[in-house]
Amino acid sequence: MELRNVIAKDRDAIISSLVNLVRFRSLKASSDGPGAPFGRGIADALEHTLALAKSMGFQTRNVDGYAGHVEYGAGKDIVAVLVHLDVVPAGGEWTFAPFDGVISDGKIYGRGTEDNKGPAIASLYALKALKDTGIKLSKRIRIIFGCDEESGWDCMKHYLAAEELPSCGFAPDAMFPIIGSEKGIAHFDLSRKFGPPQGGGVWVKELRSGDRTNVIPATAVATVVVLPEKRAAVAEVARRFAQGKEKINVDVVEHGLDTLEITLHGVAGHASLPHLAVNALTHMIVLLSSLDLAPGASSDFIRFFAENVGYDYHGTLMGVGLADEVSGKLTLNLGVMDLNEKGATAQIDIRYPVTCKFESVRGPIAERAAAAGLALDRADDKEPLYVPSDHELIQKLAKVYNAETGLKPEVISIGGGTYARAIPNAVAFGPVFPGQVELAHQKDEYMTIEDLMMLTRIYAHAMAELAV
Repeated sequence: MELRNVIAKDRDAIISSLVNLVRFRSLKASSDGPGAPFGRGIADALEHTLALAKSMGFQTRNVDGYAGHVEYGAGKDIVAVLVHLDVVPAGGEWTFAPFDGVISDGKIYGRGTEDNKGPAIASLYALKALKDTGIKLSKRIRIIFGCDEESGWDCMKHYLAAEELPSCGFAPDAMFPIIGSEKGIAHFDLSRKFGPPQGGGVWVKELRSGDRTNVIPATAVATVVVLPEKRAAVAEVARRFAQGKEKINVDVVEHGLDTLEITLHGVAGHASLPHLAVNALTHMIVLLSSLDLAPGASSDFIRFFAENVGYDYHGTLMGVGLADEVSGKLTLNLGVMDLNEKGATAQIDIRYPVTCKFESVRGPIAERAAAAGLALDRADDKEPLYVPSDHELIQKLAKVYNAETGLKPEVISIGGGTYARAIPNAVAFGPVFPGQVELAHQKDEYMTIEDLMMLTRIYAHAMAELAV
């Protein structure tokens, strides 16, 4: 009760702190020198957050701009709370500007409010509540602020090479109740070089879609060259394609006598949750493959993805339709494509079941790519995470969740990948409550003020439970 009272007194500060943090455009960019390996926006967000923590009286450390931490308590062991300050690009048309931190109808809007700046602020004020109430701890609590979670995790690699390894912890970067397992994450880059088209037909001159492999693209733009007398018919095919398809819209613009620019609009989302989004890129691939494409490598490249991906986001067409009873079906996201007159590249994100092996995914994809003349330029893997339900960490978090919410603390599995994989004895814990819509990587991302306060209470209780 004392923790709750202290947190309630900090309500205005918690809200304003999240608004201020959202206003940092912490998007990954080229290095901006020492202390800013991922660009100035992320470096500024980290420095701001550590300064806020220091003003609360905490010990802080900035590890070369890759990551930082805030620490409280004493003892040999460290309980880690792993959050991140980098965000994915805004994408789509927002109701409120994505980096303004607008408050409307009890909600704080902005990129990162849910993923992961809201939980970062909640965790920081949760730790402040422990400090303000003087709760005696037998372990140190360390909030680790990563800066490259949405890309290659270079932040955590650098940080853990320089700092002590925590003994346990949680990552507030998924959903409640408790995430006992996370699917393996595999990323593949496929490419092919082109020559000029061989003969008549529709020539796809350019195709661009997607910003990140782990984001389902909301827009795809294709520039196609077609005989003047057939241009109107191709434009009509594109317009009819969108009719009857839920949440797919099309724009067709004519350029000169023989060129069309076709734009498909879908719904962005997180790669691990394809059923909640509408992939504009895969729809574009299906549309283009239905046309009378000119013979040549560019057309073959498009048909490869139409035949091996299409609308199938469980990998069956690609020969990797894996599943298990622990974590369910594999998911596949064609997240990025860049095609021009000289060649094309495509990026695929796959979340595979926890009982499966990376090679069972890589093998079929490599085989199909080679048979189609595509080069496999990248095949990266993050192994699955699995913590049994009877583990002490899960039992303690279950106790906290039930006490704070009154809800049943079930242990579930996700396709997302969190920092819980970075250290031993860690799981993801929140922030999305059961029944809520997952807003990570989507437009109009927000966190309600009441959820922000609830998170702060839950995480304060969890830190105390793990560190006493």
